[in-house]
This record gives sequence, structure tokens and C-alpha cells, in this order.
Amino acid sequence: MNQALYILQKVWGYESFRSPQDKIIQASLEGHDVLALLPTGAGKSICYQIPALVRNGVCIIISPLIALMKDQVQQLEKRGINAAAIYTGLSHQEIDDMLQNCANGHTQLLYISPERLSSYNFLIALKTLPISMLAIDEAHCISQWGFDFRPSYRNIALIREFFPQIPIIALTASATPEVQKDIISSLKLKKDVKVFKASFERPNITFVVRKNTAKPEKLLEIIQKIPGTAIVYAANRRRTEEIAQFLMQRNISATYYHAGLDARDRNIRQEAWIANRHRVICCTNAFGMGIDKPDVRLVVHVDVPESLEAYYQEAGRGGRDGKRSYAVLLYNEKDKEKLFKAVESKFPEFEFVKQVYNALYNYLNIAFGGGKGHSFKFNLNDFAKRYRWQIVKTFNALKLLEQAGYLTLNDAFFLPSRIKFEMDRTELYKFQVANMMYDTMIKTILRTYEGVQSGFVKINEAFIAQKMMLQNKDCIAILKELAERKVISYIQSSDRPRITFLEERLHDDNIRLDFEFIAFIKNQMNKRIKAMADYAETDEALCRQEILRAYFGETETEKCQVCDHCIDRNIREKMSYEDMRVKLLQLIQEKGEHGIFIDELISKLENTLKEDYLELLNLLMDEEQIEWVDESKQHVRQKN
Repeated sequence: MNQALYILQKVWGYESFRSPQDKIIQASLEGHDVLALLPTGAGKSICYQIPALVRNGVCIIISPLIALMKDQVQQLEKRGINAAAIYTGLSHQEIDDMLQNCANGHTQLLYISPERLSSYNFLIALKTLPISMLAIDEAHCISQWGFDFRPSYRNIALIREFFPQIPIIALTASATPEVQKDIISSLKLKKDVKVFKASFERPNITFVVRKNTAKPEKLLEIIQKIPGTAIVYAANRRRTEEIAQFLMQRNISATYYHAGLDARDRNIRQEAWIANRHRVICCTNAFGMGIDKPDVRLVVHVDVPESLEAYYQEAGRGGRDGKRSYAVLLYNEKDKEKLFKAVESKFPEFEFVKQVYNALYNYLNIAFGGGKGHSFKFNLNDFAKRYRWQIVKTFNALKLLEQAGYLTLNDAFFLPSRIKFEMDRTELYKFQVANMMYDTMIKTILRTYEGVQSGFVKINEAFIAQKMMLQNKDCIAILKELAERKVISYIQSSDRPRITFLEERLHDDNIRLDFEFIAFIKNQMNKRIKAMADYAETDEALCRQEILRAYFGETETEKCQVCDHCIDRNIREKMSYEDMRVKLLQLIQEKGEHGIFIDELISKLENTLKEDYLELLNLLMDEEQIEWVDESKQHVRQKN
């Protein structure tokens, strides 16, 4: 632990561990299997990264999101730690190079996607590595009871069979007691597994629900009231753009972010928001993983998430600096109905799923018996358009095939261009002498990119072209010529979704879906929607944070005193009838003879006292202290 603390201080710059990071790390270093439940922003990554650096060998980290893997590797490399990630889209040579770097001790942390474990050859390759530990990020994905179940996570148990003595650490930010048990069972964690849970309490976050049909207008009102950086979550891509446009038209600096944008555009928008060049980012749930902006003051959901797990994770991206932040859910009665209907749409009929299955292989020119283990760039819009299918229905059919274990479908992610010299120095010199037209290009690459003769290096063709005073297309053409002549290996950049086949192509009669399991999944989805709706509609006497903490298995909780219900309850208990009367008359008097509309008046008052104030208004009318300006328009003023 002394060495662990030294690494924390030297590499991360923190003086001490947060609780329970130290206990988790100590248990892992002692060789125990560990299940760690830490809420969003509690520092899960350090819990496996530091033990990996203390131990000799390589730590294998399994993560479901390519963007998150890439972000983790970049962050580690900035700290001087050698890390790598193996995911869809890399060449066999790149993967071989990464595994070799792990074998020779150069790479200390290797991130892989769970689909890799379905390959027996890959497992054999792992067996040649000096593996010191295994970390499972987003471990709730292994549980069929969880909100983000991924069948490929079931392959992780194979590692336990290959490496029975290696300690495992499983980490998640959101797991109910049911899911926790399933994680331990599915990962085959040892009997002496150590379970650590940080409290899900967020004392600096005020959880609020506002019931409103005019959501954009309510959002604007909230953003105008609460200063600082904000995240606004919406259900789909179109809605993020509409909301951002709505805010910008009202002089609120806003941008939008979703998976439909190309990677460069997403990165530009994200960085602009992080640098506070935009105050608000309107996004789908594609945004947030790996983002650690500490000063987010407001997180608003204009559409209701499908589960409390998702809501808690996204709301928890506010207030990471420990200062007051607000998590606001905008809700109306139609939201629950929409969510339940959406569940039904996620499960298209079996005949359509089979049509999509066959069309997909035809679209990618894959014969019967082929495809297994191969990955392809995939354009869902083009695919659905070619066969005249609805995009959402087609996507849901693909997700069913994914759940059945036939394929995996990844969102678009950016892979930069990479090159590696294949000739040694002597061969390269001879080639330059014999082919002077390539000499300047070769020298430019060697001077610009360190390590390009020993492994694949990311390059920027536009930068090389600028240095050589070439057009970008001419630079790319020369690189391709060098690749054809076996001087370099050159892999061009890509930014497209990818589809990977886990099984060979089957004939119609052999395609199977587990309808009993599908019914189970539907039932679980509906349960989570009900829990989400119950949270939104909960009785005013209940504390919102108590509801959230109880959902995640915390039994001994106290009222937070900062959610909307707690605040309104405290005001109601402290505010006398006379105080209410004085406040109401004061607000009406301020408007003078022009008066005030009742809706505007009520909006300025405490949320849970509105019914009381409406009764008091009627009483003041009976006492002739106030009068109608226009009864049909619900417009009142003080009576002279």
C-alpha cells in the first residue's frame, strides 16, 4: 500500500485515496477477487490502474465502450503509463504488435472489448502473456437482470477457466442487489470475494422533478435561474438539435452532441463545452462516458430515461467538485406511456428479424458458412433505405440478433490513420537511393513520428502534406504507393459504425431466438420503467435521494434535506398561514394596478404549497382584498 500511495501521489497528483479506494486496492493486492460499487465520479479507474502498476505483468481490462477505452488509454499515456486497447477495426498486425508489447513488459494495461473473448485463438494468445490481474469495467453488463445487459460479457467467465489464480476486480456505478449477486455468480468470483460499496448519497446534488407539458419553456426558465455549466439529456438525436436551437434563439450559448455526428465534430463540440465556450450541451446518452468536468452545475433530463440506473449515472455528472448542483427531471403523464410503448417496439416479429439477418449478409456479400470473426464498416441508414425498412425497426432487429449472440454492432468511433515501416534501416536506405521520388516523404515521416520503425504510429496526412507543400490527396496517394511497395503498412482513418459477426452465416431454419429470454428481458425493462415513473410521481412526503439509495440496496438512509420534496416540506413546516398570506399579497402588490396572471403568480411560490396558495387566493377574493382584472384570463390585482 505504500507503493500504491506513492504512485497515486507521483502519477495522479492526489495526496490520499478516497474511501473506499484504499480498501479496494489493498484487497486486490492481497489477491482477493473484488466487487466494487462506486457511484459515478467516485474514481473507479484508479481502483484497478494502481494495483496494475504495483504488480509485475499486464492487467487486462474488459470494457464495453470503444470510446471509453480510447479515452482511458489517452489519459494513461498523458501520465507516462504504457497502455493499449484492442477493439474492432484494428488490423491483425496491430493486434499482434500490442500483444507482443504486453509479452515483453512494455505495456502494463491492455483494454479489450468483451467480443474478443469469443475467439479461442485470442484466449490462447492471452495465455502467453504475464497477466497479473483482470478488471471488468461496467460489470453490470454481465447481468441479465441489469439495465444494460450485453451477451458478450458472458464470455468473460472463460478467462477464469484459463487463468484460475488471477485476481479479478469487477467495477460498476449502478447495480441493484439482484444484479450484484448475478455479477458474482456469472464471473465465478471466488468464495472469499470482497464486496465494497460506497454510499450512493450525493449530498451536494439537489434532485428535482418538475411536472410540465411545455418542456422547452420550463427548461429555459431553469437554465436562466441556475447559473453555470449545464448538460441537457434528450431521448433522440433530432431532439438534441431542436433544444440546442431553441436555447440559442434565446441567447443561451448551447451546442448539441449525438452519435450521428462524425467523430471530429463530436470532439470539437465536447472540447468547446469543456472549455466553457458553450454553457449548455444538449445530448443523447451517447455523451458523458469518460467526461470528468468538475463544475457542472445543472443536469436536466427533458425526456425520461428508461431506468433509474441510467438516470442516476447521468445525473451524477453534475457537481463532481463537491459544490451545489441540480439534477432536474422534466416529466408529464405521457412520458410513462411513451416508455412502455417503446419497449414493445424494441422487439419486432421473428419473421422480420430473419429477413434482416439474411439481408445483412447479402448486403455485405457474405456467403453461407462465412463471416465469423470478421468486422465490417456498416451504414445503418443506407442498409435500411436499400430494403425500404424503417430505421428504428431495423436497428431493433439487429439488437435482437446481438442479444442472441450472432453479431455485435458498435456506434461510430474515430480511428486515426496509422503507419509502420516494414523495411529495416539498411533496406530503407537502399530503397531511398534507388527511388529518390519517395525520399522526401520518407524523411518527413521519420523526422515527424518517433517510433514509426518499431510499431504502428498515428499520423495526420494533412499535417504531412502541409510540411511537404502537397495537396492532401497527393500525400495519401504517395503513402498508398509506399504501402504497395511494402515499404510501409498504411491504414487510413475511418469514422463509421462497425458490425462484427460472432457466428458463421446460417440458413433460415437454423436461426434461433430465445423467446423465453426475450419475454424475461421485456419484463425487466417494464419493471425498470415502472421504478423510474414511481420516482417521478412519488409522494411529496418521501425524499428523492432515499428512493434512489433504497433502489441500489442502501437500507439505512436519512432524508437528504436538499431534494425538492425535502426543501418544500421544510418550508411548509416553518411557514405559518400568516406568512403565506403576507407573501401572496406582497407579490400581487408589486404588480400594482396592472395586476398579475395567476399562473405567473403561482410559479413564483413554493412548489408543494401551490394548492394552499390557490385556496388562500379564493379567501382573499371573498375578503375583497383582491379583485379580477379579467376573470376569463385568470388575471388579478389588489383591490383599492
